[in-house]
Amino acid sequence: MKKASKSSSRLQTTLKPVLELAKVLGELAYRRKLVAEALKTLDLRTRTEREELKDLGVWGKMDKKGGAELTRRAEMLCSLQEHLKHLEREHYLAWQESEQLGRLEEEMQLVMDEKIGSLTKRLE
Repeated sequence: MKKASKSSSRLQTTLKPVLELAKVLGELAYRRKLVAEALKTLDLRTRTEREELKDLGVWGKMDKKGGAELTRRAEMLCSLQEHLKHLEREHYLAWQESEQLGRLEEEMQLVMDEKIGSLTKRLE
């Protein structure tokens, strides 16, 4: 009875690091999925902002309004351009994070595969 309890305890002790690695790997995969969704959203927002910027620029050229209206449109154009720069920066940072998460996932998978391999050899 003691031998079975001892081997069960030993098995739990040896499997614990593998289970912890699997948990971390799952969390990394989930975070990467969230970042991928954020990238899609940023792509859509950037595309929309560019279209608005283009439309506003064309609209301003075609319409001959007074000085106050032109000033307002110029301010809107400037604001949209700044917002677009911000979106592009957010997109770049999210892309970088996604790349880092991918590398971490690969490293964690290799470590987990090594631990499983060594456990398999020990059990044979």
